[in-house]
Amino acid sequence: MIKRSATFLGRRVSRESRGCFVMYRGENVWLYRLIMIAAVLGCLCVPCFTVFSQPQENAPHSSGVSISQGIAKLGFLWPLFVPGKVTSRFGQRTHPITKEPDYHMGVDIHVPHGAPIRAAKAGAVVFSGLRGGYGNAVIIQHDAKSSSLYAHCSRLHVKRGQKVHQGQVIAAVGETGRATGPHLHFEIRTGGGAVNPLEFWRKHAESSAQ
Repeated sequence: MIKRSATFLGRRVSRESRGCFVMYRGENVWLYRLIMIAAVLGCLCVPCFTVFSQPQENAPHSSGVSISQGIAKLGFLWPLFVPGKVTSRFGQRTHPITKEPDYHMGVDIHVPHGAPIRAAKAGAVVFSGLRGGYGNAVIIQHDAKSSSLYAHCSRLHVKRGQKVHQGQVIAAVGETGRATGPHLHFEIRTGGGAVNPLEFWRKHAESSAQ
């Protein structure tokens, strides 16, 4: 018999819930709907790669809090101060505008227009401006082998050549360029090309939990 609700990490959740904040290892973290449904169905799940910490209020230039302290040391933060909703994943898809087959080089995260975007990792801004279908975009070079891109921004708060720290506000969510609504298109590129940000976070979360 499928249950419709359950207590998980000290919080009552239901199959209909979109998510909630709970205390986990001393941090206030957000549980996505997927893991909540798993909890309701009685599945064994480890939340270390499906939760994101609640942002501190009135801290636009905070270094931020990643999935765990291990993630903050190893790599990239979630590029927003709120969880948002991933509306288009990395990889093969049908383009929402052209309706043609398309390989998506990043992830699209739906959040309200104007929401602050933060640098996922410290580095130097190598591009800030209009970039074709990306609209207003920022590219940060983190080291010799990795960079991140933030697209469709409504406002840009950094300039080319500027140094930024992890968690610093660099832009605001918008729908410039080829976009069907306000969202952040986020890419991570390494020496081997574009990588799936969600998989990247998951792997680092697993390694930090070991």
